[in-house]
Amino acid sequence: MNILSIPSLVGGHSHLIPLFVMHQRYFKRLPYVNNFFLVGEQSRALLSSSGINCVDAKYEISQDMSVSAMSETVFSAEKKSFDLVKPDIILEDNCFTSPLISEKNGVPRISIHRTGFFRSIDKTQRRHHHFHSAEKGDDGRKGNDLLAFLHEGLQPSDTMPDLKLLKKYLHAKTKVVPGIPSIELLPDNISNKESYFFSGPLIVKDNASEALISELKIFFDSNKNRRKVFLTLGLIDNSAVGVYIAYLLAQGYCVITTVHYEILNEAEQQRLFQNRFLPLDLVSSSVDLIIHQCGSGIYHYPILHEKPAITLGTLCYDREDVALVLQMRGVSKHVPHPKDDDSHLNIFKEFVRQFEDGNLCNFEQLSDLKSEVCQTMLAFDIEEVIQHTLN
Repeated sequence: MNILSIPSLVGGHSHLIPLFVMHQRYFKRLPYVNNFFLVGEQSRALLSSSGINCVDAKYEISQDMSVSAMSETVFSAEKKSFDLVKPDIILEDNCFTSPLISEKNGVPRISIHRTGFFRSIDKTQRRHHHFHSAEKGDDGRKGNDLLAFLHEGLQPSDTMPDLKLLKKYLHAKTKVVPGIPSIELLPDNISNKESYFFSGPLIVKDNASEALISELKIFFDSNKNRRKVFLTLGLIDNSAVGVYIAYLLAQGYCVITTVHYEILNEAEQQRLFQNRFLPLDLVSSSVDLIIHQCGSGIYHYPILHEKPAITLGTLCYDREDVALVLQMRGVSKHVPHPKDDDSHLNIFKEFVRQFEDGNLCNFEQLSDLKSEVCQTMLAFDIEEVIQHTLN
């Protein structure tokens, strides 16, 4: 049986990692499964070095390409890969064009499906100007109306067959949710609930270089008597968070971050460690507090390592909804985006004070969620997922 795995073309590795984990953790041990990846040249080299089959097709776009050139590149690569692999199943993560080769050819699709595609938070807690992270442009503002397109019904003018297929993106035969039911909430009125399978987090194990691990060890040793904070916005978001880093440093914290921050003095330099890519398990286990943007992968690390957390608003409701669920569960506190609340910094300072007083997090709830993560991962049956998809 052949599977064709396709990550989103945008968003870096955020939508490749879950597919990679699915392969390494599940498909690799099934002798009857041959899994092929359609990825760009850089990712192809990385996957091939791990013995993973990749399709030889140009699957990359650039900002200087016209919309028509981008479309032609994407559609051509997807069609070529389909013709070469002849898949029985298509597995994708945020590849919104995948229905053009799956549904169009009658091949069932498994979608890595975060429940941020829906709204399960009470309407009183929603903000009308928020948008899905897939709609966020490089300038931090809404750049497209993808979710409106996917959710709105077909209009009389929608006569193009391909357009109708694209609107079916959210209705894959099978949806794998990379989380747990207590956090990734399905709407009460959702249809085909049996098509949703919770896998627990699809995150990779640390694979940092010895040099980076050595640098981190030196940093932790030199700051062993200080409170340590890990602050990250993941691989995609570019919200301005320098004001929070500045406050933490001014309060004597040492900060490990994936965010670029201009160091102002030598004292700060001794207490700030910056690197775009960090071994997340090692760092999360070594700090006292984790501050993050509540992306699908990163929000699991405070749970798995039972650390108190603060989440930062990014104007994206798929992250915001999960952040509010975590806050309701008592395992983290949420700081609204500056555009949502002028008092965001004071709110942040108050949460830091609560952390210092030991009142930021309910550790019993945190332990319960960690247990649910473990139980969900153990209960996830990839062969059941395959059978559901093919039947």
